[in-house]
Amino acid sequence: DETAGNSERMDIDDEDEETEEFSEEMPLEEDETDPQQLEEDDDDFLPEFEKMVSDNLQERTREMTHKNKLANLSVPVNFGRSNLKQNYEQLTAGEQEACTINFMLMVRTKSNKQSYKPLVVPKTCDLVLNLKSQEKAKKDEMEQVKKLTLNITDRLEEEDYHQEVESGTRNLNHGSHHRSYKHQSPKGPYTPDAELIFGKSKKSYASKFS
Repeated sequence: DETAGNSERMDIDDEDEETEEFSEEMPLEEDETDPQQLEEDDDDFLPEFEKMVSDNLQERTREMTHKNKLANLSVPVNFGRSNLKQNYEQLTAGEQEACTINFMLMVRTKSNKQSYKPLVVPKTCDLVLNLKSQEKAKKDEMEQVKKLTLNITDRLEEEDYHQEVESGTRNLNHGSHHRSYKHQSPKGPYTPDAELIFGKSKKSYASKFS
């Protein structure tokens, strides 16, 4: 048993020595990151990030501008009378056809001039459905605004009427009060009673000796 105990202690001592040698041979790794290098990396990253954000914003702005132009696109003033006549005939013919709708497509030539071409679109097309939904939404919005305006106008008229009635009633009450005060007896609360002060009126001095 003593021999086995001694051998175990020797093994433990050998392991401790190996651990110390390993720790001496393998020093702790230190962070070799240079602060100056980090600052340089940040300086390189920030301009790239700002450029990316700016490009994204410009792209979104161009998309929104393009959508607004398409939504607000209208027929120019220099649209010829012959084209108008032709369009009216085409639109009339298109109304007779149950499945299609006629549009006028504005295109630009190589010389940057505007030209118009008829475009027949089926009623089930997404373009037609979107235009109809937009028109319906605008109509509903206009109806709602009209109702709100009428309600506000009616309420203002009702308030004005009540104010006129109240002012008229106030004037009538004030006039009746003024008349009653005007015809009040001179022996009012603020008028001294001469009879109480000087007694009842007596005959004149001359009448005594007449």
